Amino acid sequence: DTMTILSFSYYDLPPHLRTCLLYLSTYPEDYVIRKDSLIWKWVAEGFIDGKQGTRLFELGERYFNDLINRSLIQVVENDLDGTVSGCRVHDMVLDLMRKLSSEENFIAILGDNVEATPAPSSVRRLANQNRIAEHINSETMVTGMPKVRSYTAFKCFIDSRDQFLRFKLLRVLDIVDCSFEKGCHLEHLGDLLHLRYLRIACQGRDVPELPKQIGNLKLLQTLDVEGTLPASIVHLTELVRLCADKKVPDGIGKLVSLEELRILNGCSDKALKFLKELDSLRELRVLEFTTF
Repeated sequence: DTMTILSFSYYDLPPHLRTCLLYLSTYPEDYVIRKDSLIWKWVAEGFIDGKQGTRLFELGERYFNDLINRSLIQVVENDLDGTVSGCRVHDMVLDLMRKLSSEENFIAILGDNVEATPAPSSVRRLANQNRIAEHINSETMVTGMPKVRSYTAFKCFIDSRDQFLRFKLLRVLDIVDCSFEKGCHLEHLGDLLHLRYLRIACQGRDVPELPKQIGNLKLLQTLDVEGTLPASIVHLTELVRLCADKKVPDGIGKLVSLEELRILNGCSDKALKFLKELDSLRELRVLEFTTF
């Protein structure tokens, strides 16, 4: 049957592609997965091991294209220029990935219509979908899941007591289409010293102000957020991808590892200074910003 054929296709993959494909089980059905975000999450998780002189993103694109060529993911094209901007996962592929993820203890998924998850003490990746985050027992979240490296929240309500900010070993934190309780604060983000990837994409919902403690995240590679950027981001010297919807603070030229910079309303009152600082970003391969 089709599921058996898909299983053979999966086990025929090289180990690194199996891992990358299993990671797609964190996403809900019919959700468009943005290519760039997905690849940088692979990088943050350590799935892509590049040789010296090879850009990790370029290697990740090869993995992405290989999965497309094997018909394991479906292409989503940019409406404007026809380039591949993302992908979808067929329901049957997603069902298989979730089954295999559970068997291999790859990820635990909490949410509607999701089967029981592995033992909390062994969970390394956690996805929370369509539920109120405060319903997760805080003691279990903090002390019962000490190995969590990746946390994804999709269409959840996050209150000020949400304990995901206290996963000390977290490398990936992805908050998508969530709403925050009024008065919720994110100061604890600065304690996640192992964090490589941080995305907060809530499509215009009120998002708590990013704290100055963001500057403590010295290993951060991707910062993709909404709201005002604190001045402390200029201390994130390992940052390779910065996406935001507000102006960048002075000192952007210090982020010499940047390969991708996308800013909505990027430079209005200090446009000339912003452009001069761009000259220091010698690794930059993607630049996108608008002015008003």
